[in-house]
Amino acid sequence: GIFLWAIIHWVFNVYSFFLTAMAMGVGFALFKVAPFATVYSGFTNTTWWFMLGAMGMSAALQKSGLMKR
Repeated sequence: GIFLWAIIHWVFNVYSFFLTAMAMGVGFALFKVAPFATVYSGFTNTTWWFMLGAMGMSAALQKSGLMKR
């Protein structure tokens, strides 16, 4: 049911992709479909934090106008 709910929200673009995915993970953990550590294990490795930093830097460069020069 949770996965079907998420698919419907993604197809009809009710919320953003990220918000729907996070809500799906919370639903899995809340209804004990999977343990919380398993649901959010992707956020514990260094690759996630590296990508977050890279996205933050690219957003700052875009906002400052350096990407247009």
